[in-house]
Amino acid sequence: MRAAAWVPWPAIRLVVNGQVVFEALLPPRVDTLLDHTVELPLSLDADSWVLAEAGTPIGVMASAVKVEWPTPWAWILPEYEPLAFTNPVRVDVDGDGVFTAPGLPR
Repeated sequence: MRAAAWVPWPAIRLVVNGQVVFEALLPPRVDTLLDHTVELPLSLDADSWVLAEAGTPIGVMASAVKVEWPTPWAWILPEYEPLAFTNPVRVDVDGDGVFTAPGLPR
């Protein structure tokens, strides 16, 4: 994940089938380019879609950190919190060559 120094990204998340399965706070940075790599073991039981997000903490993590916005981002858009996400990646777990969306009958 990469971001300009003036874009605040305090947390990253991994989402599987719409559920957050991992969230971590990123180390604080001051005036430096974000260039962070995270490797996670991922075990899927059935065809699934997976995406990654970067933004402000949510859920339990939201109370763990106070986010300050001393950047041009806050001056331009004071009420807006940035969020970035990937397109969903479809994983054919059963290897049948067909992605069967979760929750749908085969």
